[in-house]
Amino acid sequence: MKTVVWAHRGSSFMAPENTLESFALAAKQNADGIELDIHLTSDEQLAVFHDETLERTTNGTGPVEGCTMAQLKMLDAGILHPEYKGAKIPALPEVLDFMRGNSLRLNIEIKEERKPNPILAKQLAKLIQDFGLADRTMYCSFNHYSLLALRRVMPKACIGLLYHGGLVNPWAYARSIGANCLHPYFRFGLMEGQVDKAHEAGLKVNVWTVDEPADMRLVYAKGADGIITNKPDVALRLRDS
Repeated sequence: MKTVVWAHRGSSFMAPENTLESFALAAKQNADGIELDIHLTSDEQLAVFHDETLERTTNGTGPVEGCTMAQLKMLDAGILHPEYKGAKIPALPEVLDFMRGNSLRLNIEIKEERKPNPILAKQLAKLIQDFGLADRTMYCSFNHYSLLALRRVMPKACIGLLYHGGLVNPWAYARSIGANCLHPYFRFGLMEGQVDKAHEAGLKVNVWTVDEPADMRLVYAKGADGIITNKPDVALRLRDS
């Protein structure tokens, strides 16, 4: 099986991250899937956005979760890529509608820094069902309580544990909470024996965020199941060469 190439926030090296423009470019580059992030807005909609605050990637200020979806739509999400001036923060249904026009896989990262809000999990489950994308979608989070909350409303969901540090026996921990995949920072995920032991435990390994060609080659050599990258075009070229 070839390593799956996930476009991290879309083809985000070349286009504004977490925008429809970035996702469309990833599809054009033939990525296998797209990865995106969601926050619950103040009016209980799901916005596709990474940071807790707006300053880095838009002309707005303040926390994302303090805004309504309509307020977020007024912002320019293309400020880091002048050629995409005017790009908008998408609501999750817009991205799911885009997904219906292609065969991309979808990796949704749940952004919740504190106690999980049950409304987020319920909204997410309903949208995925309504758009008929359950078979193409997986879910991950650094907040593992958010994953447990999602599991309660989506018992068959494919769940990945995001983590940055070096966990001891992460495969055992993942299985203990019913996860299907490990999503480690790539330098920890590629440590000696990590991929093989995860596979022995019946888990897949998707590593992040890998942008340098030498690191991409190492991911492929180690047999990781997925590579999450801002440069899907480069990752695909190296994988398929």
